Amino acid sequence: MDRSEFSELSELSKLSIFSGMTREELEEALSALHPRAETYARNQSILHAGRQVDDIYVVLSGSVRMEFLDTLGSRSIPAFRMAGQVFGLVPGILGNNTVVSAVANEDCRLLLLSVSGLSVPRPYWRPWLYQVTRNLLEAACRQCMKFSGRDMLLAPKRARDRLIAFLTQLYREKGTMDFFVPFDQQQLADYLNLDRSVVSKELNKLKREGLLWFNRNHFILQPGTEITGGAEGAEKK
Repeated sequence: MDRSEFSELSELSKLSIFSGMTREELEEALSALHPRAETYARNQSILHAGRQVDDIYVVLSGSVRMEFLDTLGSRSIPAFRMAGQVFGLVPGILGNNTVVSAVANEDCRLLLLSVSGLSVPRPYWRPWLYQVTRNLLEAACRQCMKFSGRDMLLAPKRARDRLIAFLTQLYREKGTMDFFVPFDQQQLADYLNLDRSVVSKELNKLKREGLLWFNRNHFILQPGTEITGGAEGAEKK
């Protein structure tokens, strides 16, 4: 892990957590939140389950996966965060211990913001704090929607149906039939609560049926299939 102070206003101003702010407000926010950058190598631990969270994490590049390990040693991946997304938000603000671990899914660079900078008595709130609070609330709502979406992915009993639901969700989110998923097959299996061998078997079956092409984590869906909802090649914009 490499840690450094963060001072690039031009880069920070593009993050959703700081959207809607003037340069002066951004400078005030940074003065209070003490931003710093950290880099992590692939599969390096970022947060351990059971640890108190004192910072809000923003993914600047790469991706991060959340892992849950039960008492029997079985791993599941309840969520992942891509560039521009936030994690550690709820336990950080509530002062709770995190129930999941955060691991670098690939080489990544993170922005850490001190939660203590948000603890200002309401009569002394500044405009930047109102805006950051609003942006964090929106981020929390998006995360809730993501978790609800994963519940829908796990609802089907058949592995094939879970995979189709997952790929359909990505297709709709990305607006294209050609995309990369942030998982390898083992991680995808953990995310969908399936065995890796089953995921491999079903993906190859979908490939033979002409519904998709894939190579590692690169997928290209075929138009006019059950995955794309009958779309005939015209990608959403």
